[in-house]
Amino acid sequence: MRFFVFLWVAVEVLQIAVIAMLAVGYRNLQRRLEQGQRFEQHPPPSVTEV
Repeated sequence: MRFFVFLWVAVEVLQIAVIAMLAVGYRNLQRRLEQGQRFEQHPPPSVTEV
């Protein structure tokens, strides 16, 4: 019986870890997409243009 409780707790912790990793990855993806849109609207100054 104690083994099943331990197994259940381990599965719950793994679920929380996976959800946290997905949330962080999604936030980083959103930030990267926003940065790309900013560059399209206002491209950074070129090094070759003086």
